Amino acid sequence: MKDKKESNIDKKRDFLKSDRREFIKLCSAGLAATGLLSSCKNTVIRNILPYPANSYRELPGNIKWIASSCNQCHAHCPILVKTYENRPVLIESNPMDEFPNGIICKKGISALFELYSDKRAEKTLINGKQAEIADAREHLKSLISQQQQENKPFYLITSAVYSPSLNSLINGIKNKYPCIRHVVYDLSVNQAVRNLFKEYVTPNALPVYHFEKTKIIISVEDDFLSHPEYVDAYFRTRQVSTIEEMSYHLQIESRPTPTGAVADQHLLLSPDEQLKFLKNLSSSLSKLLSGHSNQFQNEETYDSLIPLLAKKLLEYKGRSIIVSGSQNYENQQLVAYINQLLGNFNRTISFIAADEITLQGDLSFPSFLKEISFVDKPLIFAAECHDSVFEFLKQDSKLIRLGIFPHPRKKSFEISFAGKLFPERWEDFWHPQGFISFSQPVAEPYPRQIQLQEILLYLLDYQGEYYDYLHDFYLNKNFLSSQENNRLTWEKVLHDGYLRIPRNILKEHQFDRLLPDFKMIEKKENSSGTIQIFLNHVKDSTAYNPLLSDFANPMTGVLNQAVVSISEQIAKTKNLTDGDVVDIINGKNIITATVSIIPEIPDHVWQMEAEFTEEYGCQVFKLLKFEDYQISNEITDFSIRKTGEWQKLFKNQTILMTKSKPVPEYTWEEYTALTRDEESLKRDFTRKQKYTPQWALVIDLNKCTGCANCVAGCMTENNIPFVGHEEISKNRSLNWIRIEKIIRKEGKEKTISFLPVMCQQCETAPCERVCPVGASSHSQEGLNQQNYERCIGARFCNNNCPYLARTFNYLNYASKAYQNNNKYRMLLNPEVSVREKGVSEKCTFCIQRIQEAKRKAKINNELITDGTIKTACERACTSGAITFGNLADPASFVYRSSLSKRAFYLLEDKGTKPKVIYLARVRNSQFIKSRNNEG
Repeated sequence: MKDKKESNIDKKRDFLKSDRREFIKLCSAGLAATGLLSSCKNTVIRNILPYPANSYRELPGNIKWIASSCNQCHAHCPILVKTYENRPVLIESNPMDEFPNGIICKKGISALFELYSDKRAEKTLINGKQAEIADAREHLKSLISQQQQENKPFYLITSAVYSPSLNSLINGIKNKYPCIRHVVYDLSVNQAVRNLFKEYVTPNALPVYHFEKTKIIISVEDDFLSHPEYVDAYFRTRQVSTIEEMSYHLQIESRPTPTGAVADQHLLLSPDEQLKFLKNLSSSLSKLLSGHSNQFQNEETYDSLIPLLAKKLLEYKGRSIIVSGSQNYENQQLVAYINQLLGNFNRTISFIAADEITLQGDLSFPSFLKEISFVDKPLIFAAECHDSVFEFLKQDSKLIRLGIFPHPRKKSFEISFAGKLFPERWEDFWHPQGFISFSQPVAEPYPRQIQLQEILLYLLDYQGEYYDYLHDFYLNKNFLSSQENNRLTWEKVLHDGYLRIPRNILKEHQFDRLLPDFKMIEKKENSSGTIQIFLNHVKDSTAYNPLLSDFANPMTGVLNQAVVSISEQIAKTKNLTDGDVVDIINGKNIITATVSIIPEIPDHVWQMEAEFTEEYGCQVFKLLKFEDYQISNEITDFSIRKTGEWQKLFKNQTILMTKSKPVPEYTWEEYTALTRDEESLKRDFTRKQKYTPQWALVIDLNKCTGCANCVAGCMTENNIPFVGHEEISKNRSLNWIRIEKIIRKEGKEKTISFLPVMCQQCETAPCERVCPVGASSHSQEGLNQQNYERCIGARFCNNNCPYLARTFNYLNYASKAYQNNNKYRMLLNPEVSVREKGVSEKCTFCIQRIQEAKRKAKINNELITDGTIKTACERACTSGAITFGNLADPASFVYRSSLSKRAFYLLEDKGTKPKVIYLARVRNSQFIKSRNNEG
């Protein structure tokens, strides 16, 4: 018995010691037996359907684009969100008929950094303690019911409501609870303009400016090109290659802006001087029209320019626009009066009935502040509005807040809701161009986050999700088909991202009775001057966006810091230098700011941007005054005190001041008389192969506003990390595109232009010849390639590049240790490799997009036509200044542009043969000639 057991053990040992051949035999036999047994069973008959090519079903590993809408500013740009395995990685504009190039800004492009921020509010709090959303909503409902029973007001403060469905919900909640009073607090809405059109047109009138119909544009303190919805229309009249006559643009402002940089003529005037200019212009126009001037006395201000300008305006009557961004009501009255004299209303300026939105609530914000001053412990719900609103509320107020990022006073709030960002929520936005864009979720929100619409639906006892309410809302509005294919219609709307609706255009107005209503107010003069606070595009979340922190102000070059900008004259008078820290005292309010000296602003004007001051406790908002139902952003009652401290100013821009022309620039008369000789037409590159494309890029400097959208688009597409202020101060920025600002002096006048510079993809690239390991090479398609795996970090290529277009990774910027947030790795584009420390990098002309287009063309057996491939910078450029294409194709835009009279190349004398073609700037500065030039 024992021997038998031992023999069995020996057999098992022999089996375990069997060689590889025996093991494979046994496995194969088992698999064969399994196959035979399974083949004997009767299989269930199933219907087999082919996979449709246009199916919306997501395939693992594939890129999916989802149409949505941005909510970073009042433009609410239609966008496309690139998702990879259910995580959004990129945002681009969504082109449509009204906007062929799409509309977007760098805040919208970089919005996903806020989505993945670890500083977001993730919990709902009741009296500072964590609570469930259901409990918080029930507590809010009980508070409103209590206010209703006690006949006390409940204040709901929001930003301007551009959502028709949200507007309907607010009206519904006010009907159910009459105690609720809606207040709009939105610093980006010009209340002076709203009050003007409310008085002279209708309460719901909204002006729409048709820049594409104009011949003369006069802008007074209005940086309208910062609004992406106006960019394409503006440049339609400035396409010098396709139009017979170029429009004329005069910019009058107290600070340098991108809009002023692209203008044909630029005047730097203080706010008081701007008012005098408008008074004199209206007087000259009135005198030419009726033979006598209006009630304003013609002051001796720009006496040589204004009469000629008035004659030109009357020559092109009905084809001009005068706009103003001033918060001064008298200023807006003057602008409207001039537009009325010129017949611009219902021609270049139309009125749309904005019945679907709310720009002013039941109470204006100044009236609200007066009312709560008499209310004991007012109950206030600040929902998704700017946090600076808390600076103006009473200390004993009972506060409820809904916000995306936590507030320092969150423990003192009665309820604190954690909000959702637009990539996590359903929403709709009304556009005056005649369509509604939709925002749809592309990422799962946190469990304890909520949006205002969901709170209001709960208060209305609505049974269902907000998505259901949104669908039913537009079905009841008859904007969707009510037939059986309604679902398909709704799905198409969500697929396209927008829904076209009819517009109610208003024809009647009463601006003809405007003149007798003028009451000019004399301002008190202050020896220190005037403080101007600019409130454009103020949003809380931008302070938490690390990518935006690497962007400088396009005009000053200063990164997002709390600075007060002054002229050189004020600096000498007050004995101030760059970086001095000063206290600005206004009554009991004292704020601290760093001095930044800028030569392009008027004397006696102190300027502060409110855009990036949230990091500093919203200090600048303490200076705002609310009077006469409007916001006053001009402060004259203040004093300055030096603290003795100094703070470093971080700058990230190359500024070149010169009297010569570093790049070609022409007037309209010089351009029309310009001819190109045969020598310059022979600069085209010889093709390596007959059928090999030669990729090139065209940059039209006439359309470049210096907005840096191209930089933001390039960074998000190509996994370029943000490096922070300290690294930027060491000239270690990793941007593949830099925007150079060129200031050229012509006598007393200064002209500003922008020059985007990236890798020029040189045909005879100096960087390729010096690389010791051959990491930099040239492709048959004309691209200068970089092999990151082969690069050893010698940096010979960086030193030998005459365009300074290469960057170097001094640190492992993409690591968690540097970025302090592992969630940002969710933003990495899977189509682009991540570079490590010690690697040189540069622009690649988005080679991943080129390869993807070639792959699709091969699968579909198609040719790559002109315009099929768009680089990230081209997709981000709202003005259409950048165009990518095949230089070897005679029918392509880049080839035709290379033969243009305006075409030139950077450092052409170096013999590098670059593939980036620049089109020179053309200014219509001689449109209005002074008397001296005429005489």
